[in-house]
Amino acid sequence: FALDPATVVSLAPVPGTPNEGAPLTLTATVTGTAPGGAVTFRDGGAPIIGCVDRPLSTSGSSASATCTTSALAGGTRSLS
Repeated sequence: FALDPATVVSLAPVPGTPNEGAPLTLTATVTGTAPGGAVTFRDGGAPIIGCVDRPLSTSGSSASATCTTSALAGGTRSLS
């Protein structure tokens, strides 16, 4: 699959700096022409347990998917 060059994907964790083992909600927002499909949230390239193939909910030219997890280890993470 390839992204349209006009597509923008952003990722926002809430809370921004959680405690280890505390729930963290990740939201991916996709904007572009008719976004749709699903999102897999990753930590260091590996899928996050329970955050695979999360469906995008579309509203106009943007869509979002969320996942809440407590599966991330403490420290700096590389989320995508």
